[in-house]
Amino acid sequence: MTDEVVIDGLKHDSGKVQMGLLFNGMPNAIAGTAEVLTFGAQKYAAHSWKNVKADRYLDAFYRHMMKMHQGETHDEDSGLPHIDHALTNLMFIRELMTEGQDQDPFGVEDE
Repeated sequence: MTDEVVIDGLKHDSGKVQMGLLFNGMPNAIAGTAEVLTFGAQKYAAHSWKNVKADRYLDAFYRHMMKMHQGETHDEDSGLPHIDHALTNLMFIRELMTEGQDQDPFGVEDE
């Protein structure tokens, strides 16, 4: 019998983003956003949102939030929850801001 020592593999990932926190912690938000993206891809075209100004998505976000505030849970056109549309609109805005396609639709410019 030998004394065998098993050592776990070494991975230097301290301080790195833990993507599992998103995927394992918010599966409903991710799935809902994917459903809205799928609906949009079927209605328009995949990734066509990239050709729209960010302020249009800010308006859409506000409309979905207003509908929720008024007690409506699901979008009439898609049948999907307004909260998922609102999340998707914020993600569009974030991506468009990152890509430099638009100035910040909130009126705050980078320093």
